[in-house]
Amino acid sequence: MRSMVAGDLFIYAPVPVYRDAGTLYIERQAVNGLRLWSQHFSRVTVLMPEKNHDVPKGWIPVDMALADLPAVRLETVPSAFTPLQFLRAWRRERRRIGALVAEASYLSFAIGGLFGDWGAVCALEALRQRKRFAIWTDRVRI
Repeated sequence: MRSMVAGDLFIYAPVPVYRDAGTLYIERQAVNGLRLWSQHFSRVTVLMPEKNHDVPKGWIPVDMALADLPAVRLETVPSAFTPLQFLRAWRRERRRIGALVAEASYLSFAIGGLFGDWGAVCALEALRQRKRFAIWTDRVRI
């Protein structure tokens, strides 16, 4: 039985997506998680860091992965794990993240870093907007 929560979910997941020759690739397990989230919310927006590196074996194109998940929208932020990379992207991405926070009914963010921790930026933006949110702190490094 499918239980649907009326409202949009915005999540930050630190699992990167990889860009190769203009195509984004995503991990299959992440797609399964998005499929499960989409069964319980009217819309799911996921924010993930984007890397421009070789695509790990077994990852699939995002377009193909999300073809059967019309209620899922993928947004990316730069993979910015050095202070300079993060500071260069922070202002532009913070504004965009603020808009994503504002439009969602439910918020959940993975946090656990310093530079490049877009989940923490999401949480700070939710605090600024006085919106409730959940956090999780278990992460997998790839």
